[in-house]
Amino acid sequence: MSTAINTAGRSTRFDLTQLHVVRPVFWCALICGLALLVVFAGLPGRPLILHTLQKLSHPCVFGLIALSTLVLQSQRSQSRTGAASQYLIALLTAVLIGALTEAAQTLTHRDPAWRDVSLDFRGALCALAFAAASDSRAHSGFFGLRLRRTYLLLGVALLALILTPLSVTLAGYANRSARFPVLFTAERSIDLLLVSTAGVPTTRTIIPVTYSQHPNEWAVPIPFNVHTLAGVSLDEPSPDWHHYQKIVIDATNPNSVAIDLILRIHDRASSAEDDDRFSTRLSLPAQSRAQYVFDLDTVRHGPTKRLLDLTQISGLTLTRADNVNAHEFLLNRVELR
Repeated sequence: MSTAINTAGRSTRFDLTQLHVVRPVFWCALICGLALLVVFAGLPGRPLILHTLQKLSHPCVFGLIALSTLVLQSQRSQSRTGAASQYLIALLTAVLIGALTEAAQTLTHRDPAWRDVSLDFRGALCALAFAAASDSRAHSGFFGLRLRRTYLLLGVALLALILTPLSVTLAGYANRSARFPVLFTAERSIDLLLVSTAGVPTTRTIIPVTYSQHPNEWAVPIPFNVHTLAGVSLDEPSPDWHHYQKIVIDATNPNSVAIDLILRIHDRASSAEDDDRFSTRLSLPAQSRAQYVFDLDTVRHGPTKRLLDLTQISGLTLTRADNVNAHEFLLNRVELR
């Protein structure tokens, strides 16, 4: 009976020695392979979900690198002492490799994103926190249970922080679907997630009382002092427009001079040529708010050699037509009717 009790009472906690059956060369190859993946692999910036997943891969990759380094450290020292040093070395190694991979990206004609090193740090620390919570060496002694809980809380908090961008992106897509047939509004910060303003961060501002239709009406300011292609892009609007008849652009020009804008709408098949999309010129009078209404059948006939697919719309842009002596215009709303 006593033997059965002792067997049932044995600890089932994870111990790094369980991984010692895997040879060190495997862990070294894994670390090198993951580092090379960060340097040479990449996803496009759009759709936004791919960019978000690429950023999410940083903490995942460097969490694995930190754990692999930790296993190598434990294999080098079979002693059950020095666990804190092993965890610290694993963390610093992961961060150092993260910095080196960012520097090495210049070899692949990509600009280093040094903010990604902070993502690497979070991923490494998160993985090590969960490992420490499961590693009996890291929380032995009188305060063992309290330390284990601390490691778990730290791991959960970091995991929540790491997953926040993915949650925001998914919320942005959900918001886009809920707003439809409104393609753009600036009522909430999340409305700006799928909007790009060339060369500057996308922000929102209260429409001046002179032009507003109701109190606290919001718009996105589109500055003209950035470069010649200054404008705004709705990067991933809801793609299926074929049930609607019109598109309405609502904009404000607070400047003392008129502004000419070019509206372009393209589908997934559109090439870079202007004649392969809908394109038209808008004139926004000085110190005024205006609505521009376009029949979607006209939009469909925009390309010269084919019809625009109104079930596969992939973007809408408003850019300035030429150099004008104006500071900015405000995009208030874009919707289908």
